[in-house]
Amino acid sequence: MSVLRLCEEIEVPRSAADCYRYLLDFSTIEQWDPGVLRARKLTPGAVRDGTEFALTLGYFGRRFDMTYRLLDPVPDRRLQLQGTGAGVRADDCIDLMPRGSQRTRIRYEAELRFSGLGRLG
Repeated sequence: MSVLRLCEEIEVPRSAADCYRYLLDFSTIEQWDPGVLRARKLTPGAVRDGTEFALTLGYFGRRFDMTYRLLDPVPDRRLQLQGTGAGVRADDCIDLMPRGSQRTRIRYEAELRFSGLGRLG
């Protein structure tokens, strides 16, 4: 099994509530993660715990289709998602840390585990 860990942090001039509302719809990931080629929401209605998203990721010249599920979101603080696809599983966490009323530090961590045909290298 191969493991790829990603960790990025950025500080933005927006409130944690604004950041949360934007990131809650995980289909926006293609706008800010260069490894995501396509993303769309699968579950109808408002985004909530259990909402699913279809993503196509591109790493190391390969494409991976995955389904991500939102797990136990904590408003204005944390988003957790779990993704699965052929030979790959991902656990993503987005933490929002307010820095005053109009600044937020965002930490994005992802761990992708590749096995079988999805294995790296």
